[in-house]
Amino acid sequence: MLTYMKKKLIIALGIFSVVMLTLTTLTKNTLETQNIVVREVLEDSRCPADEGIACFWQGELKVRADIFGKKDVEISWNKELVIKNKEVRLKYAEPNRYSNRAIAPEDYLFIFTVTTKQGMDELRIPLTQ
Repeated sequence: MLTYMKKKLIIALGIFSVVMLTLTTLTKNTLETQNIVVREVLEDSRCPADEGIACFWQGELKVRADIFGKKDVEISWNKELVIKNKEVRLKYAEPNRYSNRAIAPEDYLFIFTVTTKQGMDELRIPLTQ
């Protein structure tokens, strides 16, 4: 299994100059990069992306996952959890939901952000069955 990681680096070039770089790397799953394992989709009622549909509520996305050694954690879309001094947020999921078709479990890809004192990582995690 491969994991995509996005790192944001801020480099100071002088007193008034700051450059922000976003690095995206594809890494082999290791204990360092794969500390989140999504086990189950508990709810996916996100607003369908169908043309002509307007939602007054964005819906809900909730998964059960193992996160940094803590088993069976329920995490919802855009809700922050703090585990082992790491702020973990389920940012979004791919693919978009459509009203006329179901998403196959193997097609899900969940995007998490993990923030620590060292910075923020963006992890793209598939559903593990």
